Amino acid sequence: MHFMLKQIMKKYRAAVIGTGRIGFSLENDGLREQPASHASALSGHPSVTLAAGCDIDPVNLKAFHKKYPHTNIYSDADMLMRQEKPDLVSVAVDESAHLKIMETICVHRPGLVILEKPVAPNTKDAKKISAICRRFHVPVCINHERRFSIDYMEARKLLAKGRIGIIHSVRANLWGGGTVWKDSARKDGTCSLLHDGTHLVDILRFLLGKELVKAHVDHYTKNKKGDIDSLYCRLTAGKVLVNLEFCGNKRAFDFGMEFSGSKGKLAIGNGFFRVYTSKPSPYYSGFHSLARDRNVKRPFKTGYFRNMVSNCVDFLDGKNKLNSTLEEGLKTLSILYNIADLITGCKK
Repeated sequence: MHFMLKQIMKKYRAAVIGTGRIGFSLENDGLREQPASHASALSGHPSVTLAAGCDIDPVNLKAFHKKYPHTNIYSDADMLMRQEKPDLVSVAVDESAHLKIMETICVHRPGLVILEKPVAPNTKDAKKISAICRRFHVPVCINHERRFSIDYMEARKLLAKGRIGIIHSVRANLWGGGTVWKDSARKDGTCSLLHDGTHLVDILRFLLGKELVKAHVDHYTKNKKGDIDSLYCRLTAGKVLVNLEFCGNKRAFDFGMEFSGSKGKLAIGNGFFRVYTSKPSPYYSGFHSLARDRNVKRPFKTGYFRNMVSNCVDFLDGKNKLNSTLEEGLKTLSILYNIADLITGCKK
């Protein structure tokens, strides 16, 4: 029986274009939950055969091939597509090269493309990518990885079931060492508002199940170069007020959010997942206080990358829809640029 199942299981040929950090080398980080790269997540799925890798950097390509000697390697994406004819292609190059790579591979009509976030460094390129994919009927999964993470999926269920009551507000923050925003990011995407802010905004949309609208910038500061190194803004999602804080030039990376509801609060982010509910207060007579629900814990393994690849395989098998579509990625990028345009246009 086991032999028969193996015989009928369809195998998809996969290729990774961009064998740098997220494409390959992050799987060598001993502190990260693994798999942490496209290559390791694809090669670890029983229905996927990692067939090829491509990179214009020979050092990256050599390291990739040393780990996966059975693969064929290329420095040209078009040649890879012609020779390998992969069913599944991961695009893990810098966002400034997304449009060029998508133009190259979509004409070969792969069954599915996994495109790294954000979709593009600007909305103009993103719309072109969307048009190309529609023209050649190529579906795309955007790697907004938290949509596939067990803790965030559980948080979404708890919020939807009213575990903390009616959601009134959200406070979310992103701290990092890079610049929050600079005008050159419109060409290359190198700023934390786009690079990591895309995760923050996308997962808020996922958890709330509503669109973030009416962006308003409350405050920002600039560094000596005139670039934005801190930003405070707010949006709304239905009747929910959403406050966002972006801070650069920090010595620590911090990503998290707290949902405030009529019956409690839920906090989730990098390394934590906590729920607090209203209970009779141990401190004051006749009052209620928030008490942590110890039954809600962050799993040791969230399965974020593995679950993403599994969703892609299920899609190719015709068993499921994509959980992170190109359309969702476009909406998230549009919100980020609503904020960026307010910074550019507003006066201090």
